[in-house]
Amino acid sequence: MARLTALPEIDVIHGFKGVIDFYLWRGLACARMWPRNPKSHHSAATIAAAATFGAISRAFALLANSALSAFKEDAADQTRTARDIYMSAVHGKLHEAAMSDFLDLLTECRDSLAALEALLNALGSVDTDDLQVDVKSSALPAGASTAAHQVTQNTALATIANLEEALASVATDRLQVRGEDQLFTFKEVLTKSATDTVTGDDGWVQSPPVPAGQLWVVTTVYAADNDRAIAGLKFGNRHDGSNIFFFETVQPILIRTGVGWAGHTILDPADTIIAYYHGALDADNAPLFITGYIMTLEP
Repeated sequence: MARLTALPEIDVIHGFKGVIDFYLWRGLACARMWPRNPKSHHSAATIAAAATFGAISRAFALLANSALSAFKEDAADQTRTARDIYMSAVHGKLHEAAMSDFLDLLTECRDSLAALEALLNALGSVDTDDLQVDVKSSALPAGASTAAHQVTQNTALATIANLEEALASVATDRLQVRGEDQLFTFKEVLTKSATDTVTGDDGWVQSPPVPAGQLWVVTTVYAADNDRAIAGLKFGNRHDGSNIFFFETVQPILIRTGVGWAGHTILDPADTIIAYYHGALDADNAPLFITGYIMTLEP
């Protein structure tokens, strides 16, 4: 063995292959005669180690393109080749692992990388999410695209379309339904008055009639006689030409002193609230006030 100040160029080392072996020993450049070791003198351990080394060396051909490119890139600025770096990496990390396990793992990695490369090749562009595939058999169940199935689907879609049409706006939670004129919705507050003259002695005064398309829910009624004291008041719901009375008081009521009722009665279109003034004279000035809320009929 001879110590050198530095290893010669790689071409010089290759030129002396089989004659002089150049190597590093504990960081020192060394040279020696090319090792000669007749196979007949090899021990069982040496033969096993040589077999392992040979198997690792042959496995270099199993490397996928991506792994091989990485070894070549690492060797670009070194005196060692990609195979040298591969041998050092694998043989140095093999330790007690069985060679057959290593080869199986390496083969599996190669196959997996090949499958990955095939998947990448299937992409129209690696930078997008578009995947191009060749369909060898339909993924749909048998009969999925028959006319009978389409009719069933069209019926279901028509039902959904009807539901969407029932929405006042698809973007809201309001649902319009038909109730055969049995549904009604709030329109506005009801405040009506009728300052009129009494129709004859002990006569009456009516509120304005309910217009078509509305319902009036009356919750309060108030009446008074502005010309004289009276003996009592009676309130009713005038419907279809008949009076349905729901309140009456018989007691002296002073001039311009009102009497009120609070409750709940509903007026149809053309209905009115009617107030009878006991003791009033013809043409007495008699105000009548009603309050509540107005509902609209479902069209």
